[in-house]
Amino acid sequence: MPLHDAGAGQAGGSTRFRPRAVLAACWLAFFWVQSSRAILYSAMPALSAETGLDPTSVGLITGSLYAGFAVAVYISGFLPISRRLAIAGGAVVTSLTNVAFACSGSVPVMLVIAAIGGAGVGLYLPRGTAAIVEAFRPEQRARALGWHELAASAGLMAAPLFMGGMLLVAPWRVAVMLWSLVGLGTAVVVWRWVPDAVAPAGGGGGARLALDARVLALACMGGACFAVISGFFTMLPTIVATGWGATPAAAASFAGWTRASGVVGALAGGWLADLAGRLPSLVGWYLTILAAVVALWFCDYGAVFAALVMVMTVAASGGATAYYALMGDTFRPAERERVFGLIAATASLIGTVVTPVTFGLLLDRISARAPLVALTGAPLLGLAGVVLYRWASSSTNTRTMSDRNIE
Repeated sequence: MPLHDAGAGQAGGSTRFRPRAVLAACWLAFFWVQSSRAILYSAMPALSAETGLDPTSVGLITGSLYAGFAVAVYISGFLPISRRLAIAGGAVVTSLTNVAFACSGSVPVMLVIAAIGGAGVGLYLPRGTAAIVEAFRPEQRARALGWHELAASAGLMAAPLFMGGMLLVAPWRVAVMLWSLVGLGTAVVVWRWVPDAVAPAGGGGGARLALDARVLALACMGGACFAVISGFFTMLPTIVATGWGATPAAAASFAGWTRASGVVGALAGGWLADLAGRLPSLVGWYLTILAAVVALWFCDYGAVFAALVMVMTVAASGGATAYYALMGDTFRPAERERVFGLIAATASLIGTVVTPVTFGLLLDRISARAPLVALTGAPLLGLAGVVLYRWASSSTNTRTMSDRNIE
């Protein structure tokens, strides 16, 4: 469904900051956020074959990557730098660290480089999401965020497919270096098309943070989605290579084309969240994830396995879109970047730091099926977040009405 501009562009009506331009620039930035990490984890089977790296070490490296990302998301909204500088500068930093990663050969060095690279793209999420929320009216917001979430699916699909193709003709290190050019191009586009944050009314330091149980509830909802669309796919090439003997090129390509199903979920998620409501759509997506994960327990690598992974990915991508829209609806403009950072970072910590480390340990110590069983916790966490959000919202509304009666 086509999106319509919410009104005159920001910055004095300049066409430079019209909603569609903001969305396009943020789309590319989010594409880079996801693909810059995907290009590294899709290289892990080839790196393991070259160096003898075990699954536990792979999990630690990817966990370090996402830990740096989570820390940066936490602090992004509090840094005294402009939105454009944070996003564009972070894209450049990650491009350079990915090149450094490709040139390194020591696990301790890779851990440090991965953390710095993850931090570079981590600066984007709270600021980019806030930019889109500010650019579109509430009734258009979920669909706009659906197009934005499409960038995540595209990035997580394109980078592994690129790696899979490159491994047929060149070393993984060359593929990583070439992909870094995407980050440099992203920095230029962001600097041109993304507006800086709107200053709080009165010129103060911003609104008081509305920290209540809704923050934890939203973090649980987001963490459940990220555990599937990021954490699980981080380890998927290693899982199928270690558990079922797929070649590094085949494992990377499998992760890429199955992750492509998230495109459907991202677009459907925005439409459904606007039509049926944020929370009802989230419940439906989490139940779909749960059914697909349980079915995966009993499958071996093959066509049915791939189909279930794709169903699960559609649902998780749809849920992520509704989660972002719900965040935008819940908090006021002056507090969004900082609160979004706290929520998104906690969700990332749950879904993309803990998940790959845990899956690496389970894969190394037990079997390829153990991570699939552990993934069941993701949709259950999401459903728990929905229950907590309903309770917290009810309590907040009750307190607000009580305060008004006292006045």
